[in-house]
Amino acid sequence: MEAVSGDLSISSDNQESNARLTTVSGDIDIENLAGELKTETVSGDISIIDSSFSRISAETVNGRVRIRTLNSSVRLCK
Repeated sequence: MEAVSGDLSISSDNQESNARLTTVSGDIDIENLAGELKTETVSGDISIIDSSFSRISAETVNGRVRIRTLNSSVRLCK
């Protein structure tokens, strides 16, 4: 899913998928997904809530990355 200027939002019932979300100017919100995720935004925040990804790549030039989980751990690598 891609946008030049606008927010992207995706939500599911923890269904397994490989998702890629990219925007130049806008926020990216993800909730209740599983699988692998790649997100990129130049100017915007990335929010990943109650999801169960085996691998996440979340990149922003000017914004924040927020990850919230209920039952699992989060390991950050650079």
